[in-house]
This record gives sequence, structure tokens and C-alpha cells, in this order.
Amino acid sequence: MKYLGCILFLLGCLQVIGQNNEDWVTLFNGENLKGWKKLNGTAEYRVENGMIIGTSKMHTPNTFLTTQKRYSDFILEYEMKMERTLNSGVQIRSNTIPSYKNGQVHGYQVECDDSKRRYTAGIYDEGRRGWIYKVKNETSKAAYKNGEWNKFRVEAIGDEIRTWLNGVPVSNLRCELTKEGFIGLQVHSIHEKEKENKTICWRNIRILTKNFKNARWEMPDSIVEKSYLFNRLTKTEKQQGWQLLWNGKSFKGWKSVDGKSIDENSWKINGRTFTAQGKSAIRYKKGAGKYIFDFEFQVGENAEGGIKYLFDKQNNDTFVYQVFDDGKELTDTEKAKGKNLLAALRGKMPANGQVYGGKRVKLYKRNRWNKGRIIVTDTTVEQYIANAKVVDFNYAEKGIKPSSVFIEIENLKGEINYRNLKIKALKK
Repeated sequence: MKYLGCILFLLGCLQVIGQNNEDWVTLFNGENLKGWKKLNGTAEYRVENGMIIGTSKMHTPNTFLTTQKRYSDFILEYEMKMERTLNSGVQIRSNTIPSYKNGQVHGYQVECDDSKRRYTAGIYDEGRRGWIYKVKNETSKAAYKNGEWNKFRVEAIGDEIRTWLNGVPVSNLRCELTKEGFIGLQVHSIHEKEKENKTICWRNIRILTKNFKNARWEMPDSIVEKSYLFNRLTKTEKQQGWQLLWNGKSFKGWKSVDGKSIDENSWKINGRTFTAQGKSAIRYKKGAGKYIFDFEFQVGENAEGGIKYLFDKQNNDTFVYQVFDDGKELTDTEKAKGKNLLAALRGKMPANGQVYGGKRVKLYKRNRWNKGRIIVTDTTVEQYIANAKVVDFNYAEKGIKPSSVFIEIENLKGEINYRNLKIKALKK
């Protein structure tokens, strides 16, 4: 792994040979904090020996030293050294708005992580969604040098956000939520006395805001692309066989289950999402075979609905992924019975498996977007929420022979929002 990291670093260096260095702009002059301002917390920053040094402090929220200038598309490079046991990062395309959590800094953060998980150069959504790109690649994890200087590279161009650590590729993200904002150096809040007065140092901070064509680095296929685009497929997803089931603009390809035209009062398109309300159901016109179906949903209070996807003619029954408000606490007895558990296979299997039972509250987010997945094979169905498998049902062992495979969204009561519906056929 060490040799591979060296090779990748050298390749990165070769890519910038011949590039016009005059296009790069230094963000830190090495002498003072001109062009920067402090937000949110009270941790201290100082300049010393060509470095910006942040010092951890008790009894303060996260503190950020941010650029006064805002940036949209750019390539950012910097070096960073952090004392052991701390956590920090660099904000990109971040903002502070009085109407949002009283001005709390929020936006993409390129992580610096001293813990055993080694998520350095992964991407965390500060003040909003939390982790959006966790580091899974072992070569990427091994690139971080604890307590030493590390060189970061961030390419934020269009909806692509990519990172490298000491020349090793780490993150490959597609996201369009925020297109512009400041850059910020974080001193994370601490709650342990032994972490007080420890330092994070930054140096050689520079940015490129034009002439990207010859400056960009190659991202290898080994670094998995993760997409948060709204109702759009990336080139990689298309190559993998994914197809959109909702185009984000109309209900083309869908029909009302009762044979009538889709009721606009029950099914409303709201920009990037559509809302189901009242009691109604729509079905995708084309039948499905064996597939993976991904979708995102946001459940209103006391709302109830589901995704129907198999019909069991023998028992005159359907397979339904339950979608409804499960924000209230349940007793262990209720969980064991599968009562009101989101993502259960209605009437057949509760979503209270080992993974789900231990993290039920964390997996479901009331009034926020949740990710669901259904996998249909020749013998089984699987159901997921927040990337955790919560149902694994072998219908073949039960003697069930589904007579049709389809996708239908039903709404029973309340309001449920949906977006990012996509399907991938499985090879037979």
C-alpha cells in the first residue's frame, strides 16, 4: 500500500507539470489573518512560522476561521497537521445564514480524522446531513499520517467533489445541494479536559478557480462514486444499468391503479419531489423482473403508505415495504412484534432484525429524507433503510410463487414525499 501511495503521488505531481502556476491564488499570506474571519465559536487562531494554528478550547461550539470571499468551482490544496485525539476538517462551499440554526456554519467538510476509523479526506455535511462520503477504501485509509503534515487536494467542480490525501484518491462524490460558499478551517468542540490546548496547523493554502481542463487529476474506478443528485443519473450509474423511474418533472410512465388519470390533488409535483396525500395509489406502467429499487422518502406526522412490488395470486396478497411515521418510541415488546416498524414487510416479516433492532431510532429520521431499497430475486426479497438490511424473506421456502412483479406506490393517510426513484435490473 505504501508503494502504491508513492506512485499515485508522483503521478499527481506529473499531471501538474506544465500547468500555469500563475493561475493559483494563495489564500493565506503566511504573516497574518487578512482575508479571514472567525465564526460561531471562541477557539483561538494565530499565525506563527508561516502557519495558521488553531487551539482547542473547552465550553465552546465548533469554531471556524473562514475566508471572506466565496467560491463556487475550484481546486483547493493545503497542508494540515493535527495533534493526536483531535478531530477537525476544512469547510468548502459552506455558509452561515441567520435564518438557519441562528447562523450555524453548514456545508461540505473535508474531514481530518485521528480515530481508528480513518475517515480523513472523507466528506461530512456539517450542520446538515452528517456523513455523506465515508472512507471505505483501505488504501485511502492508510494514506493518513497521524500527527504529521498531510497534503490535501479538493476538486469541487460542478456537482463533482473529489478529494486526495498525500496523492492518494479518497472521495468521489456527486452532489448539487450547495454550489457556492466560503472555505473554513475548523477547530472542533471538545468535552474532555485532556484535549484542551491542543493544536491544528494549516499551511500552503492555495486555490485554482479557472483553467481546470489540464489541472484535474484522474479518479480511478477503485474509488466508488456516490451520488446525491436529484432525479438524475450519473454516467457511472447509467453504465451500471440504473434507470430513473421518475423524471422529476411529470408522471410520465405512471398510471393510476383505478385506471383513471392520476389525481393531481392526491399526487402533486413540488420541484424536485412529489407528494402523495389522502388515499390513492399509482403504478409504474412497465412490469419489472428481478431488480434493485432505490427511493428516498420523507414522512409527515402520522402518515402511512407503502411500496407494493409483488403479487401472490395463491394467497391473494401483495408484498409491501411499509412507509409511515415511526418517530414515536416503542417498547421492546412492540419492536419484537414488529408493531408500527417502518420498512417492515407488511404482514410477513417485521423490520426488527439484529441490525435494525440495535439502531432503529438512528435509522429513521422524522421530517428528514430517508433512503429505502428493495431487492427482488427469484427466491427472496430484501428490504433496507439507511443502507441497513432490515428484512430478508425467502418466499420460495414458503411455497409462494408470485404471479406478477411491479412497482406501485400507495398512500393511505397523511402526506409522504418521494424523490430519486431508480431501478436496476438483475441478471438472471
